[in-house]
Amino acid sequence: MQLRGMQTDTLIVSDIHLGLPASRPSELLKFFESWSCKRIILLGDVFNDLHFRHLCRDAHKLMDYWRFLMRRGTTELVWIMGNHDRHLASALKERLDIKGHETFRWNSNAKRYLALHGDQFDPSISHFQALPVLLSDLNSWAQRRCGLGQGFAKTFDIIHERFGSLSIRMPLAAAKFAGELDCDAVVCGHTHRCKRKAISNEHGTIEYLNAGAWVGRPGHFVTVNDGVAALLAHP
Repeated sequence: MQLRGMQTDTLIVSDIHLGLPASRPSELLKFFESWSCKRIILLGDVFNDLHFRHLCRDAHKLMDYWRFLMRRGTTELVWIMGNHDRHLASALKERLDIKGHETFRWNSNAKRYLALHGDQFDPSISHFQALPVLLSDLNSWAQRRCGLGQGFAKTFDIIHERFGSLSIRMPLAAAKFAGELDCDAVVCGHTHRCKRKAISNEHGTIEYLNAGAWVGRPGHFVTVNDGVAALLAHP
């Protein structure tokens, strides 16, 4: 179901991967324009790599819209750095005049939320640093040169998630980290797989949400309004 004319306090999207053929900048722009919100959180891996020449015209239009939001000043735009675009911080500061964050915390009603990309909980990145880069380059090459699009991207995501046991490991680690920061809920990305789960640990019950991705279909996103989080899909 396509949502139109919706309102929320905080809108969160993750893993847009601008520059990949399977990314959806034109549809994402229309999606953003259909929402009214106080805050937009871009939850990491907004850009796929340093090669801005791979950005299409629609990607530049999306970036222009983000600049417009920041100039207008009625919507706070927060960029959380991911493993793909963390090294682009200085370039994005110059192009978008936006500062990158590792984490972001905010209050919604009486609930304390934490947003972070989540790659620090991925053993394939922390222990095998060269492997994720190689696989990412292979994914990009296959999409650009071989015409392998959304189906290949989805298969690639499944392999990545299973290799690191991320469906089990990441919610537990993220909830533990959120509890240590005295937060009630944590929103991550990175895996490209949307998920919602209540995690009980020594800090109490922490709500874990993964905002999924906008590579392939459907796109997923998280809204937070009056202390209540929702995990939703966009076709």
